[in-house]
Amino acid sequence: MNLEDIEPGKSYACRFEVACLLDATGTPLADMVEGARPGVYKGLGVIVMRDSENRLVRVRDVEHSDHEYVVSWENCWDVDEVEWSDD
Repeated sequence: MNLEDIEPGKSYACRFEVACLLDATGTPLADMVEGARPGVYKGLGVIVMRDSENRLVRVRDVEHSDHEYVVSWENCWDVDEVEWSDD
């Protein structure tokens, strides 16, 4: 599925990559701390908002940080609909 194909009102997730601060294990950081280094983080996130005009999405990382990132469409892949559960 492509980002152009997602339907308003439905939940979607995607794999993404973004430049950010990382700790020694490659986990993204919110703030500069001792040992932080710039790098590229690859994660899985729920799409919060899509900007079709500027070809950007805001994704909430669900793997490590729960941070939100603004990511270009070119840095997103494996877009799919989310199935929520109570687990």
